Amino acid sequence: LKALAARSSLPAAEGLHLDAIRLTVTGEFKAAAEKYQERAALLAPDERAGALLDLGRAQERNEETKKAMATYSEAIRLDGQNAAAWLRLGALQRRTGGREDSDRSLDRAESLFQAASNVEGIAEGLYVRARYARTPAQARELIGKALSAASVTGNDQQQIKFLLLSSNRYLEAGQTAEALDDANRAIAIA
Repeated sequence: LKALAARSSLPAAEGLHLDAIRLTVTGEFKAAAEKYQERAALLAPDERAGALLDLGRAQERNEETKKAMATYSEAIRLDGQNAAAWLRLGALQRRTGGREDSDRSLDRAESLFQAASNVEGIAEGLYVRARYARTPAQARELIGKALSAASVTGNDQQQIKFLLLSSNRYLEAGQTAEALDDANRAIAIA
């Protein structure tokens, strides 16, 4: 609220960023994407990759998958070390059926996250892989690794998300007792 009050005194790119955040919070994803697009156009190429990551997330939330994939690809072209862009691109590739491309993107994201000792990023990559795993056993193995990583960092939000995915996987397999256990663990953390 304080930032919104000072909106008129901000540089143009920062004002657009603030507008886009406000629109995202209120669920106006199409308008948020437009603001992020305007902001990215104002930034120097060395600053644009991060802005494109924000734009891609807004496009994802607005269910513009192809646009988001193109945006993440552009962010990667500008900054090949942008692990989050590789992760988001890999997630969308997996969701749209491009398993081999997704594996390459997720592998790249994981190596960048590992190089940066970013355990939360590694856990997010495991989550994406688990979400689209071919078998329940494979999904549970990946979820177990992701949960271990999230526990190390103490990231409650990730732990809850991973436990809910695990609960859903158990439920899909007809293992209701295990599904209930993981759901209850998620509730306890929440």
